[in-house]
Amino acid sequence: MLPEERALIDGLFDRMRGVEGQPRDAEAEALIARRLGDAPHAVYTLAQTVLVQEHALQQAAARIQELEEQAKAAAAAPAPQSAGSFLGNLLGGGRSTSVPPAGARPAGAPMGLPRGYNQQAAGYGQQPSGPWGGQNNAQQGYG
Repeated sequence: MLPEERALIDGLFDRMRGVEGQPRDAEAEALIARRLGDAPHAVYTLAQTVLVQEHALQQAAARIQELEEQAKAAAAAPAPQSAGSFLGNLLGGGRSTSVPPAGARPAGAPMGLPRGYNQQAAGYGQQPSGPWGGQNNAQQGYG
């Protein structure tokens, strides 16, 4: 046994001695005494359990205090500058610059193609144009 463990056990029993005069439930006390007869070493395990749980509670209390201090510090700190909104400047908020957002497509570019994608370089050849491509239907034989 380590000296620290001895001090913990002594402290536990000193605290229990301090509550000896308090009233007890007679039925519970009789049951505990009877069960100790069945398991005479249970006091060892009970003392060990109490000490382990006390240590865990002390650690939890220290962590709670640390988190509360962090929360107070965060609340006292100035709010960070907004990094923009979810939809950017589509709803009139955010940037007021005329530069298009990073993923903007040039006018007339097909939907779904990445910026800088070259259809003809990809081996698809000349694509037929339609009313959305800037040519009229008569040139395609639709008219």
